[in-house]
Amino acid sequence: MFMKKNNFKMLLILAVVVIMANAAACNDLTKNNGTVKTIEGFDVYENNTIGIKIQYPAEWMYIDSSLNKDDINAAILEVFGQEKADLFNELETDLSSISVVWYDFENSGDMFVPNANLVVSDAGGATQNDLKSPSYQKDIQDSFEGYYKQIFGNFKTVGDIKGRTLGSNYFINYTFNYTLDSESGELNLICCQEITEKNGNLYIFTFTTQAGKMNNATYEKMLSTLEF
Repeated sequence: MFMKKNNFKMLLILAVVVIMANAAACNDLTKNNGTVKTIEGFDVYENNTIGIKIQYPAEWMYIDSSLNKDDINAAILEVFGQEKADLFNELETDLSSISVVWYDFENSGDMFVPNANLVVSDAGGATQNDLKSPSYQKDIQDSFEGYYKQIFGNFKTVGDIKGRTLGSNYFINYTFNYTLDSESGELNLICCQEITEKNGNLYIFTFTTQAGKMNNATYEKMLSTLEF
């Protein structure tokens, strides 16, 4: 979770509390450009601890527990300049429940950094077939709404939960809008969560940006490259 200094909260949405558990620590990170055909303009993130390989936009920066924040800050300074480095330096990152976070600093504003994160949780016996079940999807949607309405202002779902295949994996998708109070007024955000199951775990990807700026094509392309 990110928090902006001076009491402005930069919330990075996690998964529903009823299905979220502590994610595995990410200590084994490699970049592999030899065995994966990389999409043009994308880089490859591979993490053997949680067993994933995924491509992400090359201009994004990522952080997990294997990386030093000072090193990331130095890289942002070199690539994006002092203003973005100062913004990153004001974020507090808690990776105790999050496996990896990707930042889109290139499209960040003064008060918010568009981001994606991954939480890995025990599936509680749920399988890919369960994800395709309308009753399971309805249970997930009810859990989302019950939880998020308690913590977010002006929470509003965007359509119903739905399922679809991206690449070789089946995901259920849920999107909602909400507001955060900042020193400059209300910040309107949109959040999309994509959930898939593999080997007894739920892989919960969350994409958060300011309302009206969600780029579905980018995150769908990213998820279509997910390999286990």
